Amino acid sequence: MGSTESSKNAKRKSSFDDLPLETVFDILLKLPVKSIIRSTLVNKTWHSIITNPNFISAHIQRSRSCCDESAMLLVPFTGSLENYCSLVSTDTSSLIQKYEIPFTRRSLEPFYASLHGLVLFSSRSELYLWNPSLRTHRALVTSNPFDKRSYRRSTRILLAGLGFHKPTNDYRVVMAFSGVDEKGKVYEEVAPRAGIYSLREHAWKELKNSKVPRLIREDETYVDGRFYWLGTMLLPETYDGWYLNSLPYRPDPEQLRILSFNFDTEEFGELLKLPDEVSSCVGQATEFRLMEFEGSLCVCVSDIKYDSGGQLFYIWSMRSENGVISWSLRFRFLLKVRAARPLNITKSGSLIIESFGDYSNWSTRILISRNLKSMHDRDIGIFKFEEYAENSSISTVGTHFMESLVMYEGDQKSLLKSAEYVQKVCNAIDGTAEGTDILGRIAAGFNAFLLWVGFSEDHATLFLTSNPSITKVDGHGRGMYWNNNSFSYS
Repeated sequence: MGSTESSKNAKRKSSFDDLPLETVFDILLKLPVKSIIRSTLVNKTWHSIITNPNFISAHIQRSRSCCDESAMLLVPFTGSLENYCSLVSTDTSSLIQKYEIPFTRRSLEPFYASLHGLVLFSSRSELYLWNPSLRTHRALVTSNPFDKRSYRRSTRILLAGLGFHKPTNDYRVVMAFSGVDEKGKVYEEVAPRAGIYSLREHAWKELKNSKVPRLIREDETYVDGRFYWLGTMLLPETYDGWYLNSLPYRPDPEQLRILSFNFDTEEFGELLKLPDEVSSCVGQATEFRLMEFEGSLCVCVSDIKYDSGGQLFYIWSMRSENGVISWSLRFRFLLKVRAARPLNITKSGSLIIESFGDYSNWSTRILISRNLKSMHDRDIGIFKFEEYAENSSISTVGTHFMESLVMYEGDQKSLLKSAEYVQKVCNAIDGTAEGTDILGRIAAGFNAFLLWVGFSEDHATLFLTSNPSITKVDGHGRGMYWNNNSFSYS
C-alpha cells in the first residue's frame, strides 16, 4: 500500500515544473504568439516568464531572425470597404493572416508606420498604436495632449512616427502638430509643437524648442533608430490652419526635403535634400517613396516615360559618414506598364509595385514583385482574392511586419480564469461531465497536442508537448485519453 502511494506521489510531482526555467524559457520562445498567450494559463511561473520584458525582447530578436522575409502587410485606404490588414506571402501569393482593424480611421491619407509587430495609424486628429497579433491597441491622441483647453477639431497632426529608444528598451511615438486655441490663435506660427509618447510609461511629454518645420508630407519610414519623413516645406504665409494636408499640389523635387527624428537623442535633424540627379529624371506623373533597404534609407522615384512605353524606376541609397551625407544610385529599370506606383521593398530584396494596367488591357490591376538582384518580375496575384476586388485600394504595404508580444502586459482576468479551469480539470479527473467538456475544449484549443495535468499539494498545472496523436490526463491515479474529439477513461 505504501509503495503504491509513493508511486502515485512521485507521478504527481513529475511535471514541467521540474524543468529548469532556462529550458522553459527556450521552449516558449519558439512558439507563435497565439500559443504563447495561451501558455500564460498554464501556471503563475509561465505567466511570469512570458510577461517579463526580457522574454518579450528575446522573442522579438528571434522573430526578427526567423520571420518570413517574403511576407508583407497590406494596408487599405481609409476610404475602401475593407477594415482589416492582410498578411500575405509574396512567394506563394497566399493569405497568411487577416487582422481586423479595431478602430475607425477617419483620414483619407493616414500616416502609417510599423516596427517589431506594432502598427501606428494616425489621422489628422487621432493616433492609434496597435499590435495585430495580440489584437490590442491604444488610443494615444484624440485631442491635444498638452493643452486641455484646446478644441479637438482644431488640433492637426502634421507628422507622426514610431521608433525604439535603445537606452530604456522602450517603444516611443513622436508627433508634430499644429492648430488653433479657443481664441483662434495659431500655435507656433513659425514651427509646430512636438511631443513624444513612451509606451513603457504610457505618457506624453512635450519636446521644448523642437524647431520642427511644417511639411506637406509625402511619405515616411523608420531606419535604425531614426524616423524619416519626406515632404515639401510650407511657408507660414500660405498656412490657413485647416487644410495643411489637403492642399492640391504636385511635388517639386527641388522643394522636397527629408526630415529625421533620432529616438535616442529625441532631436529632429537638419532637413536633407534629395539627390541632385532626381530633378533631371522626373516628368509629369512622378511618385516619391521613402524605403528601408539593407539597413539604409532609400528614395524610390518612378515616372511614366511615354516615349519608352513604360515606367522608369530609380532607387537611391543614402550614406552618412563622419556627418557627411551622400547618395548613390542603386537601381534603375523600366517596367512595361502604363501606370504604376512603388509601395515598399521586402527584406528579401523585392520591390513591391502596384500596376494599374498594361498596354494590352488598361483595366488590369496587379501587384508586382520585382527582384532587385535578378530583375525578374512576378505577379503576386493578390487581387485574385475575393477580399481584394477591383474596388479595393491599397494605401501601402508593410514589409517588416512580424509577430511580437510588445504591449502584452498580462491579463490578470485570464490568470484568475485559469484557476477556475484548474478546478474544473480536477472535477474532470473525478468524472464530472462539466470538467470533461472543459478538458475537451482546452485540448481542441491547443490543436489536440498532448495535454497533461500535474498535481502537487496546493495546485494543478496544465502543460503541452508536441505529440498531436493522443492526449493523456493523469492525476489521482486515474487517466483519460483524447480520441475522436472526446475523452474516455482508462
